[in-house]
Amino acid sequence: MASTHHKGLAGQLAVMAHLAWNIRGVAIPMVDEGTDVLVIRKGNRRPWRVQVKTSTATKTKGAKDSRHSDRTLHRCQFNIPRAQLADDDGPLFYILVGYVLQRFRFVIAERKEIIELAGGSEEATGSYQPTLYFYQRFNEWWVTQSKYLEPSGYDKLLDDWHPLVRRIEDSES
Repeated sequence: MASTHHKGLAGQLAVMAHLAWNIRGVAIPMVDEGTDVLVIRKGNRRPWRVQVKTSTATKTKGAKDSRHSDRTLHRCQFNIPRAQLADDDGPLFYILVGYVLQRFRFVIAERKEIIELAGGSEEATGSYQPTLYFYQRFNEWWVTQSKYLEPSGYDKLLDDWHPLVRRIEDSES
């Protein structure tokens, strides 16, 4: 069984592989102070910061009193320090990596989206610990914060790399 450090590194490398394929300039800072990956485009002097949080899914069932009680869900728990959310040192993207059925699932969000999903609070103490449930429906993957499979703000962020790529490309013009 891989250690927490190894799982985190695997998630970080999966993110870097995707970014390298689509953007071509990624680096790991020598010191981790809230930035796991730097994204750099040729000709752009300002790197984009990415914080990666990785979780291994555990199987569970939908809520007992719902019509989804027999659906298999894959539960991932993440931990985001609120001090990191409150530190507004330039643009920061979070990529929550769920390792589900031996594949990586990515939830990509800007810091402001995570703050909104955390209830809008920018207090700098404690942690925001979202629990996400990944599930398959009609051969597509979905994500929610509810065992009742109610829509959440996370559903639109699953595997949607476009906002990150677009922001980086727009910053070059």
